[in-house]
Amino acid sequence: MSYSYAAQRLLFNRLDHIESIEVKRTEERYEEFLRLAQEAAPHIWGAGMIRTDRLEEISFTVEAAADEQFIVQRLEREKRCGTVRQLDAEHYCFSAAVYDARELLPWIRTFIGRINAFSCSNEEIERIFYDDLEQTAAYYLQEVQADGEQ
Repeated sequence: MSYSYAAQRLLFNRLDHIESIEVKRTEERYEEFLRLAQEAAPHIWGAGMIRTDRLEEISFTVEAAADEQFIVQRLEREKRCGTVRQLDAEHYCFSAAVYDARELLPWIRTFIGRINAFSCSNEEIERIFYDDLEQTAAYYLQEVQADGEQ
């Protein structure tokens, strides 16, 4: 992560994309940029930060029976900057405030079939999530119908 003077914000840089480095001078604003990075860290899921001026709230609820504690353990182990709380004997809610909620979608999709509720303050992310579900359901319906014709 570094501060981009051009974009005037923190950005992630891929090390394999750096072609050369030129040492010019000591950064006079280092402490300021370090503080920005430390404030941002609790809200970063992956390597992207589309915006740093607002957080997106994202949450989903999963069902895990008493004999399926591996689901709860996985939520706890993989939650990164999110929190997991037990709602009742079989329901657990994951929630996070992040700069880029889109980054969580691939991980959240791995819980499909167990998700009882999903919400995001970014309506586009909600639309993408539910569109993906509809496309997946349509695909499987098509496969079931094709199997029935054989």
